[in-house]
Amino acid sequence: MTTTTITTEFHLLPEDMAAATRLNLQAHLPAPMEFGWDLSASVGDPAAGPNYKKILSWTGVAGKQYAIRATDDQQAPMIWVYNERGEAIVQEYDYSADGSAYLHDFIAPYSGTFYAGVLMYPGSSGRSVRLYADLDTATASTPTPIAGSGADDKLFSSMGGEKIDGGAGDDALVYSGDRAAYSMIHMGTRLTISAKDGLEGSDEVRNVEQVAFADGVVDLRYSMLAESLYLGYFGRAADPAGLRAFQSQLAALKAPDNASELSGKYGSDAGIRNLIDSFGTSAESKALYPGDTHVFVKAIFNNLLNRAPNQAGLDFWTSAIDSGQLTRANAALAILGGAQSNTSAQGLTDRQTIANKVSVAWNFTAELDVPTEIGAYQGSDAAAAARTLLSMVSATTAIDAYQVHVNYAILSFSPPRTPGDHAHDMPSASAHDTPIGLLGMDTAVVPALLA
Repeated sequence: MTTTTITTEFHLLPEDMAAATRLNLQAHLPAPMEFGWDLSASVGDPAAGPNYKKILSWTGVAGKQYAIRATDDQQAPMIWVYNERGEAIVQEYDYSADGSAYLHDFIAPYSGTFYAGVLMYPGSSGRSVRLYADLDTATASTPTPIAGSGADDKLFSSMGGEKIDGGAGDDALVYSGDRAAYSMIHMGTRLTISAKDGLEGSDEVRNVEQVAFADGVVDLRYSMLAESLYLGYFGRAADPAGLRAFQSQLAALKAPDNASELSGKYGSDAGIRNLIDSFGTSAESKALYPGDTHVFVKAIFNNLLNRAPNQAGLDFWTSAIDSGQLTRANAALAILGGAQSNTSAQGLTDRQTIANKVSVAWNFTAELDVPTEIGAYQGSDAAAAARTLLSMVSATTAIDAYQVHVNYAILSFSPPRTPGDHAHDMPSASAHDTPIGLLGMDTAVVPALLA
């Protein structure tokens, strides 16, 4: 587990560290599912109260492994670990079906004092925090490689911390638990799948088209393209059912899986063109972009690139839309595809910005994994939370560390989770209206117009 300082997080003040509750590790008496630890310490706070962050401290030994389990009867807490200077070095939000959050596999980088911050929620009671220590010398685990055959494979994960590459073909990766028992975080070309209870390893997954859980299948085909289209036009992440329906339509049309090639199909493929042109009937589209084309073009650039276009680019896109040469959706996709293929110095920064934003958007959608959260992601407030989250992502954002902000954004509009949430299936694609198409252009983009 990385222990570099997390610069996006608040650090502890001297008075926070001075007032921290001390955890004194003692011989561990294991409860069910708590074997393998040598020492443990716990602190409880049964009283309900307001939102607050409990600060704890302990003495760690370099090279030894530690874990923290925090329980809150309303919502799984968030957990941070701080070094002796009060700098945040680890953050975690792995949810367990018993109402706990679990930070695991923390290997102390030095011998000395560490601090833990555990965020509890309004009205919670039955709060408790438990620290575990393993006195054996810990080493960072190396994932076990599992490779596909090059054909269509069905691969099985044992959740032992595996490095899975499906290779060529149409591959499925199978897990024994329900979807909501696992976190899925996309970073670049890698998907990390981890059990939320923290009791198993994390798999590194590449070149797999479907992930099958006991209660449903997550189809990865076209998912990043669909997220990029939602991001570019609406500035937000897709909802799970809308994403699946959009993927299904792209698959049925045998569409290209990248924005640049997809835009080239607009003029010659009636099905893609119809899908592209369907976005204009969206109430969200009309509410976001009711008038001025200059405002629309600037919004697309800002959604994707965190910046405004230069004057020549602004004039070009505005003129093309106002003259009827392009629809607004055509232009949004063309800007996306052009930016992803631009190899100038600015273009490389833009490409990484888009890649990071799309990964965070995908992670946001994937984290909506229980019915209460899925149902809550609608309306202007929820959309605004997603837009704000994505607006802060840049070319230098660390995607794994940013996941805690994804969870904060979801908490801002959804009711607290309960263990019962995890007993439900994700809804099928038919549970959502046909998503808005926002693609296509048959005109080459001059790189200067993306500057």
